[in-house]
Amino acid sequence: MNITKLTNKKGETYYRIRVSDGYTEDGKQKIYSTNWKPNPKFNELKNEGLLQKFAARFEIECKEQKTVQKTEKKLFNEVAEEWFRFIKKEDNLKSGTIIRYETCKNRIYEYFKDRDIKNILQQDIKDFIAEIGQTPPTPSAHSKNKTLSRKTQSLYVNVLSNIFKFAYDKKYIDANPCHDINLKKEKVKETEIMTAEEMKAILEALENEPILYKTFFYMAAFTGCRRGELLGLEWKDFNFTEKFFRVRRNSIKGAPGQGPATGTLKSKTSNRKIYIEDNIIKLLKLLKEEQESNKKIAGKSWVNSDRIFAYPDGSPLVLDAPRKWLYRFCKRHNLPKYNVHSFRHYFGSLLIMNNVDIVTVSKLLGHGQIATTMNTYLHELDSDVARNAIKIISKNTTA
Repeated sequence: MNITKLTNKKGETYYRIRVSDGYTEDGKQKIYSTNWKPNPKFNELKNEGLLQKFAARFEIECKEQKTVQKTEKKLFNEVAEEWFRFIKKEDNLKSGTIIRYETCKNRIYEYFKDRDIKNILQQDIKDFIAEIGQTPPTPSAHSKNKTLSRKTQSLYVNVLSNIFKFAYDKKYIDANPCHDINLKKEKVKETEIMTAEEMKAILEALENEPILYKTFFYMAAFTGCRRGELLGLEWKDFNFTEKFFRVRRNSIKGAPGQGPATGTLKSKTSNRKIYIEDNIIKLLKLLKEEQESNKKIAGKSWVNSDRIFAYPDGSPLVLDAPRKWLYRFCKRHNLPKYNVHSFRHYFGSLLIMNNVDIVTVSKLLGHGQIATTMNTYLHELDSDVARNAIKIISKNTTA
């Protein structure tokens, strides 16, 4: 095996690896070759180690005749773009999934740009994961100094693995370097659920707040809908006579630079009928009156989205709007820092503590499996059973 250090027209260093594997029947020497480019983010010593690992693997592949002598150079970003075009046209992925995948493009492309996809090793993938786990993404109002969560890191690995699987199927590479890449599992935190006293304090604080967000958080607390389900609700989904509405769609984050998009629900069971009480109906009618007033003011600039949770021009609220508003609301009223999902958990726990059976709770929450409901709320069920047991024991003891 021979490794030669070279420089391209741009002045960048790369290495040509040549492997001899005997002679053909007509007496010609069998030579296999490939190029390897060092990662500018690493020091010379680390790049040297990666080069030797790559060269050793290449030599083994040549001896096993897995590598052809001349293969067309395929840059990582070119293959990735080919894969993105493929999943948009051929694959049966949900639009929301594709949008989430696209949020990973910039960082992945920046890291692997101009790399021949054949030269990317498993160690390169591990180094990338280490980097995104230690350094924050491009700073913004809410991401400054924050590293990517384990869930988001898993999304990046999933995107990379799919790109390399696509490259393998296309015979651009001999193996998927993401194979056997496993992230360390985070400890699953027990769901913290609001007490009735905490919810009472929130509702009192909501009393003089804008009708838009007052309605949103009342519905979050007393219907158990997910954030995206609430933001996806339209006026045609409601039957005020029979006092119910249907969950039919999900509001999801749109493509970069665009507003929210409409996506499918999380599962088949998420498509459900939910009954509402008079207090919710009263809030919804007040919200409708405000929208009609806004529509007259907006005139021709009105966006006819039919969404119940909309901006003054009628356009749908973005997915992050309730979270940001809730943060400011809690701070303004000196309340603990709650998240939007806390209201859904409160609804579920309230049902459990009022002895509603687990199957009904699961259906109301739109869970795909009863196991999901049990894993989330079983500790509430256990505490309720335990409390009743203590009452029985105490009653029998004092009798």
